[in-house]
Amino acid sequence: MKQPTIAGIGELLWDVLDDVETLGGAPLNFAFHIQALGASGIPISTVGIDDRGQRALEKLKKHGICTDAIGLDSIHPTGYVNVHVDVWPASGLIVALTAFVSTPSIFIFMINSCVIIPP
Repeated sequence: MKQPTIAGIGELLWDVLDDVETLGGAPLNFAFHIQALGASGIPISTVGIDDRGQRALEKLKKHGICTDAIGLDSIHPTGYVNVHVDVWPASGLIVALTAFVSTPSIFIFMINSCVIIPP
């Protein structure tokens, strides 16, 4: 039986804590876990044409995640959030005007959504 394809739509960004950067974003995490459960998980997002964007695409490919639906933005950088854990609860500041928020308004309307495509 063919598995469904399930897409996580929205931000793909790096969580920056001190000198450690971890790839994340709720829709990306969603697609990753869908893939781990045996279905086809696809993130739909945008990254900048920069070091963070390149590292994100390489990491996704290394883990077998399809990158065909990830656009490249030559103007805006790949998204990241500076995480602060010296307060409780932990907080973070997403840097504005990054690649995942520079896409057309119809895409922004769909942030943190999912789409299920039957087999």
